[in-house]
Amino acid sequence: MEGGSVFLGFGGLLLGLVACLIAVLDPYGLILSHTLSLSEGSYAFGLWKKPPVPIYLRVYVFNVTNSDAFLKGEERLRLEEIGPYVYR
Repeated sequence: MEGGSVFLGFGGLLLGLVACLIAVLDPYGLILSHTLSLSEGSYAFGLWKKPPVPIYLRVYVFNVTNSDAFLKGEERLRLEEIGPYVYR
């Protein structure tokens, strides 16, 4: 039984040491900041500079066609959709 206690104590000590290292070093934060940094040569920079899929930005503009009548309370608001304007 004595060997089992030593093994259990050593395992507990090792787990405590690993837990302290994780709390102090924050490996998740380090990996995340290294991976997502937008510095030249990083993975995120390569994706930003040349995305693997084309990215399109669609902008819709709406024009109020009956603003005077709406402000007087005579009619419901009518909107005219202008667009989409697509930017690549």
